[in-house]
Amino acid sequence: MSINSKYSVVILAAGMSSRFGQTKAFLKWDSENTFLEKICSTYFESGISEGYIVVNDETYIELKKYPISKFHGFSIIINSFPEKGRLYSLKLAIEQMKSFNSCFIQNIDNPFVNINLISELIKNMESNDYLVPNFNSQNGHPALISKNVLTKIANSDYNLGIKAVLNNFEKKILRIDDKSILYNINTLDEYKSIF
Repeated sequence: MSINSKYSVVILAAGMSSRFGQTKAFLKWDSENTFLEKICSTYFESGISEGYIVVNDETYIELKKYPISKFHGFSIIINSFPEKGRLYSLKLAIEQMKSFNSCFIQNIDNPFVNINLISELIKNMESNDYLVPNFNSQNGHPALISKNVLTKIANSDYNLGIKAVLNNFEKKILRIDDKSILYNINTLDEYKSIF
């Protein structure tokens, strides 16, 4: 059994993408893969097989057009109330988790995660509450959160927001020489400037 089997990932893709104007999950990463496909493959290839993809109703309809094999057996969870925010999406995923182990929180608009970054975060997690990569004194994505934080999220009011819950815990910073951890694709101009 791989050491990475102790870890899971929640991919947050339930937002309405109002600034972008279309669902970011299906933006092209390259000629073969969408953002969602690329993210799922990266985690799966790193040895993480327990994944949860949280989508809204519209994204779910589009998702059904893709071969299920593209998502490596990750569970698909529908958030019919995306206006309730990311913490609500996380709570929905936690309800489905087989076990409360350390978990990556992966935003759909930051598809630049790679196997080396995942490995470095796992190596440095130790007994910390949560760990975030940092480039040039700026925190980036994804975050790796502990079982204790997951339990707190499961029992929190979704109106608090993720940051308010994380403020109850000690954060560890991992310096990373990779500016892409800071990228968020929020507008068409940002997408075009990078891709």
